[in-house]
Amino acid sequence: QEKLMTDSTSSVPGPHSASPRRKRSGVVVPHKPNSFQRLIGWLVWLLVRFVALTTRFEFTPGSGKPGDVPSPVIFCLWHNRLALCVPIYDKYLRRRKHGAPGIAALVSASKDGAFLTGIFNTLGVEVVRGSSSRRGAQALLELSTKGEAGWDLAITPDGPRGPCYCVHEGIISLAQVTGL
Repeated sequence: QEKLMTDSTSSVPGPHSASPRRKRSGVVVPHKPNSFQRLIGWLVWLLVRFVALTTRFEFTPGSGKPGDVPSPVIFCLWHNRLALCVPIYDKYLRRRKHGAPGIAALVSASKDGAFLTGIFNTLGVEVVRGSSSRRGAQALLELSTKGEAGWDLAITPDGPRGPCYCVHEGIISLAQVTGL
């Protein structure tokens, strides 16, 4: 009984005692895509390329020629419209003749964002990780630096948690900071 009493009153946490809560540092490290996510990204890349090759893109009169977009620019895309954005960018807007390095897209720092990062890396898109709920200020700083270096930027304005088709302040802040 004496041994049992000393074990239960000991200050060292045992296997059944509640461990003290660790303090969080406040630093969010984005998840990296694993091998499976990169493989799926490559398969999605093949599917997107196939669909893009079999799709006819038509621009309505008065919308301007796709190549007339100033460089660099912020592209604003709803979450549910991302599928063909990179092939359209590659076909009509890539700035090879203007000397722009390419496009940098904001992707969530979550595990789902790691999957999308694998797809975007395969498609040749530079990824900046962050969202309104994770790494927001750091992502804004990274995107503004990319914009100053001549990169086109892409962001989904409806945020990681929605609601769908509701513009959050992130894209407005980015436009104010970069002047794009």
